[in-house]
Amino acid sequence: SIFTCAYDEAFQIPTEFSAEIALRTQQIVAYESGISKTVDPLGGGFYVEHLTDRMEEEILKVMDDIDAYGGVVKAIEDGWLQMRLAERATERRRKIDSLDTIIVGQNAFRRENQTDDFGEVFKLDPKGAARVLEKFEAIRARRDNAAVQKSL
Repeated sequence: SIFTCAYDEAFQIPTEFSAEIALRTQQIVAYESGISKTVDPLGGGFYVEHLTDRMEEEILKVMDDIDAYGGVVKAIEDGWLQMRLAERATERRRKIDSLDTIIVGQNAFRRENQTDDFGEVFKLDPKGAARVLEKFEAIRARRDNAAVQKSL
């Protein structure tokens, strides 16, 4: 079980948009992180170690491929590295389009008529910090500085 608070929950009743973001966060953990592929993801650290080992193996394969080609400089100059990146991007797009890879909000869990804009964005009041500093200075001006020094 996981509960994710809406980003605006601390200062107001969550908006529909922020509640949806919290839900999408839960769905990302459930469907994109791979955490549901094991009963206990941190059980003795085995699963994390397994994922780390797999990542290391894949990284070493890529490094070996680059070395076998003649090094990173040659791979960039010849366009070989860019070609490999494009191939990987095409493969990832195919998996996303075929739903082999779930991307929450992109190819799964979309609302009807959903747009890809960011929706509401919290904007900080530019005068807010000045108001806080004014209050702070007012408190400092009227406090008993001798009592402050004694308590410090």
